[in-house]
Amino acid sequence: MRSFVRMSLGNMSVELEPGAVIGRLSSAAWNIADPGVSEAHAMVSLRRGRLWLLALRRRLEVEGRLLREVCLEPGVIVRLTETLELRVDDVVTPPRVLAVTATSIAPVPLAQVTSILGGQPPSVVSRFVPRAAVTLWSVGSGWRLQQLGNEPRDVGEGDSFVVDGLELRLVLIELQRANQTATTLGRANAAPLRLSPRGDDVAIDAEGCSVTLTGLGARLISELLRVRSPIAWQALARELWPSVESLELLRGRFDAALTRLRATLRDAGLRTDLVTGDGSGLIQLMLYAHDTVADVDPRT
Repeated sequence: MRSFVRMSLGNMSVELEPGAVIGRLSSAAWNIADPGVSEAHAMVSLRRGRLWLLALRRRLEVEGRLLREVCLEPGVIVRLTETLELRVDDVVTPPRVLAVTATSIAPVPLAQVTSILGGQPPSVVSRFVPRAAVTLWSVGSGWRLQQLGNEPRDVGEGDSFVVDGLELRLVLIELQRANQTATTLGRANAAPLRLSPRGDDVAIDAEGCSVTLTGLGARLISELLRVRSPIAWQALARELWPSVESLELLRGRFDAALTRLRATLRDAGLRTDLVTGDGSGLIQLMLYAHDTVADVDPRT
């Protein structure tokens, strides 16, 4: 019930799941200690029901073409540097994957390590967060769950647990849906949003609610409006802090900025899932059919 790609570099072979980073960082899922490789060079992502390798700092080369993303299929050779080539040996994408859901809430597919943070509503994060209310992680072909203060236990489809009074349960969903769900649990405010980018700020209005974002919040929204597609958090963060090299420091700043943005939206009475993850390490602007962006046709 898990998706992964098996890749090799010379005699070394590794299995990488969605969200896995390849790079020089010691914390990377595949640490490659080569000076030509970036700290966070590329990331495996689940999109449109298939596994992709996304370029984070530099483009990837396949058959002489420089690409930002590579669809992973057996036999594909991805060149990271002039001397380093990764070969795709196998790709496994089962028809269904495990997800967490609650009553009237869309399922959120589990990443290799998933943290659930307490709150109203709770939120799901596709990485390990110390002292999270609940942590879930894959163990071989199964899954393990640990609630804060309790011992880990094996879990699977049909199991349930409670976070801040909300009962969550584990379900199987079709793989094709795995990149179409948000990482925030809870019903979003149904009022249509209107976003108005205005240079250094972004105005967001809904029926009876409004806020004008400035600083990092405005820049984050503006960048997502520019790309209009899911983007790796590392790539988005480096647009905001181009001089920061440390991935750990970058992650801390990005999480803090995203938390402040969601708090601002919540305080203004607007839905907090406007900026959300797709369950596989990508960040996206969650616009619904009735939302509009100034000077741009409504998204359909």
